[in-house]
Amino acid sequence: MAFKAMYFVLNSVEIEKHCVPFVLINYSMPTLNPEDFKKRLETELKKINGDIELLPEINQSNDFAKPFIELDEHGLYYVCRERGEEIFRKVPFDLDELLYEIFDAVTFEMAIKWEAQNRKENEDFRLQLFAKQVELMTTIYDDFGQRTNSRLQRIVKF
Repeated sequence: MAFKAMYFVLNSVEIEKHCVPFVLINYSMPTLNPEDFKKRLETELKKINGDIELLPEINQSNDFAKPFIELDEHGLYYVCRERGEEIFRKVPFDLDELLYEIFDAVTFEMAIKWEAQNRKENEDFRLQLFAKQVELMTTIYDDFGQRTNSRLQRIVKF
């Protein structure tokens, strides 16, 4: 039986609205220490020649709506906080799903900068932007590129 990776997205409004009385524990997520995980992120980032500053912090929020990774004894989480409020908390079911979320954001930022420098007049900027993001995600993992392409093709055909 195939298991498709999924994640939950919780924000403070949903938590309060539904009064979630339990802690989400992700038993299938491997336990990693922050240094090992950071090395893994850096290894993947090198594949696309990305700037180390694009990677999210680990266990440290800048509190300005830049996502970060929270590692604890229960698992790995992709979290975003702004001015003390949690905007979202994604609970991936496996490490690949977390890597996908992280590099989706990283490659989008890289693609925005690339598109701005290579803009074609009289063309929808999203065509080059999305194509570049798919290229970067494919460089990391073919599956990441396919997933990104599938998602972005629903927005605009490129």
